[in-house]
Amino acid sequence: KSKSNPTMSFDCSAPPVDGTNVQVWSYGGNDRQQWAIQDAGDGFYHIYVMKSYPLYLLDMSGTNVQVWSNAGNDRQEWQFQAVAVNTPPSVAITIPNTSLTAPASVTITATASDVDGSIAKVEFYNGSTLIGTDATSPYSFTWTNSAAGTYSITAKATDNAGAVTISKAISVSVFAPNLPPVITIITPNTLLTAHASLTLSAVANDVDGTITKVEFYNGTSLIGSDASSPYSFT
Repeated sequence: KSKSNPTMSFDCSAPPVDGTNVQVWSYGGNDRQQWAIQDAGDGFYHIYVMKSYPLYLLDMSGTNVQVWSNAGNDRQEWQFQAVAVNTPPSVAITIPNTSLTAPASVTITATASDVDGSIAKVEFYNGSTLIGTDATSPYSFTWTNSAAGTYSITAKATDNAGAVTISKAISVSVFAPNLPPVITIITPNTLLTAHASLTLSAVANDVDGTITKVEFYNGTSLIGSDASSPYSFT
């Protein structure tokens, strides 16, 4: 079968006669497409073109490849040559920290190798979007200013013969930065007599979370705390 089109095969018209051309035909698995190979004993091979007509061989006459009865000459001896198959590279990535705060810097390191060649480049992707490339080992890239979101990071290694391999994905979560709460203190009476009771109230809120507690201070000294709204201390 053809590598480029596996539905096609070499075919010999039946019954074969001297000078019949070998043609390409849709693969049917019949006698016309079943050929035998026999060692000629000198490093070359005879190719018999039909299972039902074992006396006809593949023959080269001028520039044509044709079918011919066994003549025992060099035109009917063929040699096979191994075709090297390029093995794709291997690649894997590591990301030390997959939980970050925006704007984040995501450091990606890739380990890439090729058993029958060399690595030409390693490309780093967020989903299907190329975010960086490194052509020299050790392969790494730092993706800066990453906004809040969840990302699927991969690396694609390309070898010197053009074969590519994509690594397994690693998920990275970038969270929005935590904004500090807003607080206002309310003191009804700021002029008191010694040994007085001073009531302090506070209004506190948080736009991206909740208030866990409000602490009241005299200078640097903690004098009270309230964990529930309305926040106050006397």
